[in-house]
Amino acid sequence: MSGPFTSPVAYSIPFNGADPLAVSAGITADNVFDAILEAKTDALNNDRYPVQASYGGNATAGRYLEIYPSIASDSANGPLIIPELSRISSYTAGCVANSTFVLTIRNLTTATDLLNITFTASKEVNATGLSVSGVNANDHLGFYIKSGSANKPFIRVWFNTIT
Repeated sequence: MSGPFTSPVAYSIPFNGADPLAVSAGITADNVFDAILEAKTDALNNDRYPVQASYGGNATAGRYLEIYPSIASDSANGPLIIPELSRISSYTAGCVANSTFVLTIRNLTTATDLLNITFTASKEVNATGLSVSGVNANDHLGFYIKSGSANKPFIRVWFNTIT
């Protein structure tokens, strides 16, 4: 035996994939080894990390929001650098008063707008269940007001890593 845990015991231990707890977790395996692999894959595919950007004043068209903490004055000069292949899965955005503007998430590396968030006489919008791709490892992202203006705008974006 070359090391610990080398016997195929987990393959031989039955796992009840029909159990209500297993079903609610999305695990359908019939042995412990396969259940562990399903749980690992699910955990990796649901890895999420949030990012927030904001601006503490009146932001007009062309203004990039700041990612805190940053030594740069805005996310164009101090962008978010993506650590690994990811997708945008949800966001919540807002400002302090009803406004009409477009807040854009831009991939500065590819010069591509990934997501335009439109506010029409509103002060908050959100979306879940998104799968916005185009976010590669080492890409630089910025958050800016594409049109209109907003007082103290902010955005929180959740990214999922892609395995």
